[in-house]
Amino acid sequence: MVSPLLAKAAPAGREIVNVTPERGGWTHVGFRALRLAKGDAESLQTGSRELCLVVLTGTVEVRVDGQTFSHLGTRNSVFDEVSPAAVYVPSGKSVSIRAERDAEVALCTAPGDTRGAPGARDRPRHHAPQRARARARTPATSATSCRTTIPPPPTCWWLRS
Repeated sequence: MVSPLLAKAAPAGREIVNVTPERGGWTHVGFRALRLAKGDAESLQTGSRELCLVVLTGTVEVRVDGQTFSHLGTRNSVFDEVSPAAVYVPSGKSVSIRAERDAEVALCTAPGDTRGAPGARDRPRHHAPQRARARARTPATSATSCRTTIPPPPTCWWLRS
């Protein structure tokens, strides 16, 4: 199924874009992007969804249920050659984000896996930019590439469905 959605970025303001699964006509994925000025904060609950927080530009501090990930992000532009920093947050967590300098962050969500035994998916994890892999996404005549920020584990339940 191809989504008929065309979501344009807001040129100003805190919220760049917010696409819920319902708005997008999707089954699983949600996407929200925010602009945070230095010192600004955002708090959220993951609820029944897991979250991949991607630092698009700037530098942020992320706290997840008392665990702190500081100084995340180095990019000045999404077109910088370095991959973005990211934090995986499981469902059922409290998250706060504070901009250490002007920043843009993407909040990518999917249904949380509550069916498995405790393990790697029940704790937050920082994914360093140097772990991301770049791969060509289009024919050789184009310079477009895609960086896999958080590769799915081999046991991702939603990839088996």
